[in-house]
Amino acid sequence: MIRIASTVATLALALGCAGGGGSDTAKVPRGLENRPPEAEWNQERVTAIAVEFSEKARALRATFHQEPTSTLGSGQAHSYYQVKQLIRRIDREAKHLSKLLLEGKGRTETLPVYANLLVIVRDAQEAARRTFASDDVWNAAGSAGDALRRLGPYYGPRLVTPGA
Repeated sequence: MIRIASTVATLALALGCAGGGGSDTAKVPRGLENRPPEAEWNQERVTAIAVEFSEKARALRATFHQEPTSTLGSGQAHSYYQVKQLIRRIDREAKHLSKLLLEGKGRTETLPVYANLLVIVRDAQEAARRTFASDDVWNAAGSAGDALRRLGPYYGPRLVTPGA
């Protein structure tokens, strides 16, 4: 069954960031860097969630790549490839976040990467509204989104996490 990808958007969370560069140059949204997290930082717990998110982002990317492109109308083709690119960027940022946490980096060092992921997800959600995706993609996106939302309380205010 086909669903509008905005539902996928709850992918919630696996799509694109503004600007070129990598996550090392990402800027933390104004005020977020000084906002206290809702949950006390737990390096082991945050790292485990980030690793899980990275695995789910990778699964989302693989699932999305299996989507048939030949059935897309010309108006949706651009949005499809935009979403595909954003998912690739989410996968890359998720890997980077989990790598930093596995290296022992804390909230301060990883907050820019997390904030960049949120921007990418917001962009992906917007692009996904203009295309379609299968239930498999929807399920993979929801799974990735669930993991990303569980990171939110460790990084700052609940309102910062899309889909929360």
